[in-house]
Amino acid sequence: MEVVEIRDLDGPNMFRLEPVIKIGLKFEGTEDRSAICESMRQRLMESHASCGEDRPTVTIHSMDDPSELVVAFDWKWRSFALGAARYAVDRSLSIDDQTVRDRLRERLGADVESDDAPEWVRDSERTVRAAGVTGTNGKTTTTRLLAHIAQRAGLNVGWSSSTGVYIDGEAVLEGDYSGPSGARRVLLDPDVELGILETARGGLLLRGLAYQSNDVGVFLNVSADHLSLQGVETIETLAEVKSIVVRVTKPDGLVVLNADDPLVLHYRDRVRAPVLLVSQHLDASAVRSHIDAGCQAVVREDEAIIHYKDGAAAEIAWLEDIPMVYGGAAHFMVENALAASGAAIGLGFSIEQIAEGLATFRNDSRTNKGRLNTFEVEGRTVVIDYAHNDVGLRGLTQFSRHVCGDGGRLHLVVGTAGDRRDEDFMALGGVAREEADFVYLKDTPGYLRGRACGEMPALMQAGFEAGEGPGQLSGKYDDEFVAFLKALDQAHNGDVIAVMSQVDQDRMIEEIKRRGGVERVPSG
Repeated sequence: MEVVEIRDLDGPNMFRLEPVIKIGLKFEGTEDRSAICESMRQRLMESHASCGEDRPTVTIHSMDDPSELVVAFDWKWRSFALGAARYAVDRSLSIDDQTVRDRLRERLGADVESDDAPEWVRDSERTVRAAGVTGTNGKTTTTRLLAHIAQRAGLNVGWSSSTGVYIDGEAVLEGDYSGPSGARRVLLDPDVELGILETARGGLLLRGLAYQSNDVGVFLNVSADHLSLQGVETIETLAEVKSIVVRVTKPDGLVVLNADDPLVLHYRDRVRAPVLLVSQHLDASAVRSHIDAGCQAVVREDEAIIHYKDGAAAEIAWLEDIPMVYGGAAHFMVENALAASGAAIGLGFSIEQIAEGLATFRNDSRTNKGRLNTFEVEGRTVVIDYAHNDVGLRGLTQFSRHVCGDGGRLHLVVGTAGDRRDEDFMALGGVAREEADFVYLKDTPGYLRGRACGEMPALMQAGFEAGEGPGQLSGKYDDEFVAFLKALDQAHNGDVIAVMSQVDQDRMIEEIKRRGGVERVPSG
């Protein structure tokens, strides 16, 4: 048996909806797993009882890798719990050993009040309403849009996201705060009336959720991104991880699920709160039966967004009046608008307040930076988007083809961060060849995340060469900005340059402005 890791999770996690210590184990084929796990359970019980602590609840969990198991137990004091976990896995130690006993008792007794308790916001501590937003794609836009709706309604809103933490529209922290530290910063701010919390996979796996419950949980979608990390090998397990956000929603709250994603829809029977479904397919059987049962739904019906409740329909807005969806051409932006509308309903906003928020949200580089920002320069159109996987790339190319119109050609700058599987990079190359006319494969030096320079473009090139489609490979480039410049210089009047952008939005926008270009902001 190998101990893969001992990890302290401060909040709800994929094993339990409470703080646990995770002991990750990897077994050889001939080992008696049941006997080893039972021995560990007994040693955990023994260590707690010996030190006067309540005996923990110990659970055993299978992982995607059949050779791996996780032993999880609840905890109150970090140093003691981690010591107990180390004692449980080290069969050479005896609880009769005074050194072991002293180690386990460290920071207990007289020092107990200064010890490190789980860093999660309990319901007894939370004084503001909160909405959690999760999914693979669209989290940041949905968070920003929901915060905008609430601000327009007059609330002091705090939100955490992959770009920072914002209180009443002002950035108080910059960087990726889609994990627990960002959520805690929002929920514990004395001036905040409503917290909107973008919640990413990494924080859930590495630290657990930041809070005990939310009032509204939103689950947008799930696709094969960031697999083979932290023991998650399958998209089904990834969905289980993300579902934590909706499984902790209070029974008197509301869960918003995207019915167009079967893996998301699966969780409608695994949550405590009532469910509101969002969909772009009103006639889907799950959506229709949900509406017929009198449950809530927000759907795209022809060219409008409609709210169903108790069998009655109410119009929220026409797509032509929602700038961010580009008249419905940006399919994934429609999904974000539906989800934010559903969440706003759960938070108690009126139809009129939601419609006003949808109509005034601008999908530009100031309000929604890096998300389908569109520019005109030297007769060309540039679309900059934080697409970071093959599903996001298809959404970007679908919209960009719409912008191209007749006769225009699509130049596509492709690449993402290095913490993906080889096959994910190959998939990007294949999609690029299928969807674009000219393809520029970029490296991402600041986001190699264990990869060597040049490795990602090489993998994408292999996928490009194995794929089919009209795309021509224009080359491999050392970084995003260099690839963008090459595409911009090779494009003709009427062409579109679409960029999967992780790092160089500011440099690209500056270059566009230097050349006399302007941002095209949809006005509804």
